[in-house]
Amino acid sequence: MMELLKTFTADYKQNIAFFSDSFSFPKNKDINIKEFTMAGEKKAALIYLHGMANEQTIEKELINILRNVPIDENTTEKIAEVSPVTLKNEVRKKDSALRFILNGDAVLIMEGVDFVLPFTTKKFEIRAIEQPEIEKVTKGPKESFIESIDSNISLIRKQLRSPQLITEQLNVGGETEQSPVSMIYIKGIANDELVEKVKNRIVEISMDNISNLSILEQHIEERSYSLIPTVMLTERPDRAASFLREGHVVLLMDSSPDCLVMPVTFWSFFHTAEDYYQRWPFGNLLRIIRLFAFFAALLAPAVFIAVTTYHIESIPTDLLFTFIATRELVPFPSVFELILLELTFDVFREAGLRMPSKVGPVVAMLAALIISIAAIESGLISPIVITVVGFSSLASFTIPTNSFVYAVRIARFGFITLAALMGFFGIAIGVQACIAYLTTVKSFDVPFISPMAPHYRSSKDLLTRPPLWKMWLRPLHVYPLNRVKGDKPEGGKNR
Repeated sequence: MMELLKTFTADYKQNIAFFSDSFSFPKNKDINIKEFTMAGEKKAALIYLHGMANEQTIEKELINILRNVPIDENTTEKIAEVSPVTLKNEVRKKDSALRFILNGDAVLIMEGVDFVLPFTTKKFEIRAIEQPEIEKVTKGPKESFIESIDSNISLIRKQLRSPQLITEQLNVGGETEQSPVSMIYIKGIANDELVEKVKNRIVEISMDNISNLSILEQHIEERSYSLIPTVMLTERPDRAASFLREGHVVLLMDSSPDCLVMPVTFWSFFHTAEDYYQRWPFGNLLRIIRLFAFFAALLAPAVFIAVTTYHIESIPTDLLFTFIATRELVPFPSVFELILLELTFDVFREAGLRMPSKVGPVVAMLAALIISIAAIESGLISPIVITVVGFSSLASFTIPTNSFVYAVRIARFGFITLAALMGFFGIAIGVQACIAYLTTVKSFDVPFISPMAPHYRSSKDLLTRPPLWKMWLRPLHVYPLNRVKGDKPEGGKNR
């Protein structure tokens, strides 16, 4: 009996009433129930949402064609032959029909028929494809994902033209609100267990409000309370295609101008698309600079506190006198001064993001300049501390992944505290603790600092990379089904 209540019947009025009640029609002005007559004076109705379906195609083409189609045992085949838009399979379950309408499709109800027919009429307002905001490059493609799942799939296919590229459609969310998710992988390369694990983790989510990838990321990541992200967002289609070629899985959703990549390792967060577009020496130089900037962003303030508090003898005498002269009027200890300035920089950074884009950067820069000069002249902070904090903050922006930048910013306060308590000994304890912790982290069963520890065979694309023609092996820590990208190259002095 309950199953009958969940399926459509041949009662036209009852089926119309179901949709009217579900969408609170006519109070709800977003839903449109367009009734008309098909051949043989049989009643029919097309139901769709304003702003999500292509209303011009529905009202000017689809309805006019459907008026001439008779309702009989071959109605579906006849409609499929003449329909100007794609006709999907017959739907008998009511919740499935609701899902089609919520995704922008139009649903056809016919008198005396116990199923409905959905048409692909989705049409969202989308913005043009633009350059990436965070992962910019000077050489290579300058396209980024937008908030349309269909456009983003086409951008990946443009980069990866393979018939083995599989896009599976899943739904995530609770009973009252579900959102479509596209899971993309390459058949024959991505490990089947990995694909199944990602799929299970998505379908197990039973909570509403999974409206975009930023929220989905927090539901499927390994350790919610950890500073270390175990999945990665990227806004570049070429980078997503690169991960797919190595056996990773990529997720896409509407309303998300990026994609979610899994599994990831520590090294993934330091690599950029430009590393591969630049020639071997230039690409490696960029990586080394980025790695140096990472340690500077994480440890520079802590090292300053350790040196000026516990290890003054390590500072050259002339430089020491300069430090003393600049801090002569400052009444606070170095650690308090430094933490105060770190927090002030974070306030400027947040304020700059929230301000209108046309004036935000200029106002934030002027405010930082005026407040810094005033603070120095009033003796609240010393110039050397501004130099250290400014350099470490600037260095953090060289990390190409936003979520890892936040992890570094938070961890920096921990290292400052350890340095203030124990000097270099405290920093050494902190570094050891971080390494020990990283060895315990996994991303979808892949050790976070592999293939270095534990060791797996790979193309040695870690701190530096070899020339592209030597990168013939896929990373084995992802357990790809096909381990090689091509034949093993025969190295020679001419290469």
